[in-house]
Amino acid sequence: MLDDPEAVAAELSNQELECLAGVADVTRLLTIFNDPGAATTEEQVQLINCLQDETLTRMFLTGLVQEMGALSTETSACVRAGFSEIDLRSVMLAGLHRDPQTAMAGSMAALFLTLACLNQEEWNAAAPAMDMGPSDREGMQCLLAEMGGPEGMAAALEAEDESGFMALLAAAAGCGLEMGGPPSQVPVVPTGTPPANETVPAEIETAARKFLAGELEVDEADLRLDISEGVQWSDASLGCPQEGMLYAQVITPGYKLVFGHAGMSHAVHTNSGGSHMVVCGEGR
Repeated sequence: MLDDPEAVAAELSNQELECLAGVADVTRLLTIFNDPGAATTEEQVQLINCLQDETLTRMFLTGLVQEMGALSTETSACVRAGFSEIDLRSVMLAGLHRDPQTAMAGSMAALFLTLACLNQEEWNAAAPAMDMGPSDREGMQCLLAEMGGPEGMAAALEAEDESGFMALLAAAAGCGLEMGGPPSQVPVVPTGTPPANETVPAEIETAARKFLAGELEVDEADLRLDISEGVQWSDASLGCPQEGMLYAQVITPGYKLVFGHAGMSHAVHTNSGGSHMVVCGEGR
């Protein structure tokens, strides 16, 4: 069965243990298994490359398993079969290699697959953390089917524009699901993170200034840059979730730039490459 992280750590194969011996000591490894986000980027890459697919699956589901307990034999088999369509190792490494879009798409597909596999008792335990009700289980199964299974869902969500999310929301509505905000228990895929207060690249600042000027309908030269820093957003919303959008809790590296104009402050949040930007309210 897919169960708790301490059991996962205790059941590593000899091959995995030999590989991990060069990564960290036993105490440190147990800390990482319980809280993958506590590992450094280097530790995360080494850990992911050392572990077998089964172990990665169990680690990925740590948050959900801690919420609801061990998954049944039938649910575990369903999850394993579905995960065969998702290269979980590549999904995890994508986050560390500054490809948050791939990491987000893969993690959401894996999450929805897991939810669709749950039996009614497991669903009842998980539903409150996902802001869903007991009756939404069939809707989740419908959603996964409408999106073409985990592989089709991941492909749709990897689209560079918002078409994949719009397709997801449309399918959810057709299946009787309401998705009005980010779920609180989406498994976290680790990502590479800019150091705190990292200097914002000039091209990111230029793009953010142009973006904000367009949003405010003002001249770029009238915007005064007050704050610019590297940050790690706790999810793919870049710190500013929009109503009606669903976001994975993927730690996303990026930048925060605060511009002053006409006595007001306007924060622009970006991902690390500057391909996604959002304006947060005054002072945020």
